[in-house]
Amino acid sequence: SCKMKDSMYITVQSMPSITINTPDPSNICNDQTLNINSTLRWSPGVRWTTAGDGSFTAQDTNTVYRPGPADITAERTMLRVANILPPGNVCPAVNDSMLVLIHPYPQFDFIGDTLQGCEPLLVNFSHTLNNVIPASQLTYFWDFGNGDTSTQANPSNILFANWGKYDVTLTVTNTPGPCATTLRKPAYVDVWPVPNAMFTSNPNFYTTIALPKFQFFNQSRIADSSILRYNWNFGTGTGLDT
Repeated sequence: SCKMKDSMYITVQSMPSITINTPDPSNICNDQTLNINSTLRWSPGVRWTTAGDGSFTAQDTNTVYRPGPADITAERTMLRVANILPPGNVCPAVNDSMLVLIHPYPQFDFIGDTLQGCEPLLVNFSHTLNNVIPASQLTYFWDFGNGDTSTQANPSNILFANWGKYDVTLTVTNTPGPCATTLRKPAYVDVWPVPNAMFTSNPNFYTTIALPKFQFFNQSRIADSSILRYNWNFGTGTGLDT
């Protein structure tokens, strides 16, 4: 009988896969970098690319992305990772992508309507935002230095019951980042103490027509010793004496 045989080698390659494990989308502030983690199977390496102008610290499964100026202006960019095909590869390339949202820090100022006055003092506060951020993304935390705080955007009727100088601080947070900016104004509210007016006289309360003179002694007190002026009214119809 006549026989014949032939043979060949068949190489079966595993289908490569790559998956970005970092949340999609990811939120960062405009001065931050993004740590990225991915999982690669059946390929020798990866190649990262961006739709923007940022940079990667390494072409590896774990890398860090630093946004560029155009990314920050656009407030977003797309990142893509693909596998590197080995020699003799017969399987198609694979890739994955993710969105990075880049958030600005709030830029703002605040004012109070009455910054000086006698105790107790009521002050209304308001703020002005200088960059465009949706109001729904912003949170506020006020510290008035008097033991009171507020989470309102523009708190009103804040009571400063006691005399003194008060530091006022406002923190505004762009929540998706979260990106927080704090503005502190030292000694912003100045509350003056109310003096306690007192005096004595010699003679005490009355005298005779023969000696119609009194000597008065100021006994007034104030908490911070800051009395600058005294006005006396002796009921003589001659006006005020100082």
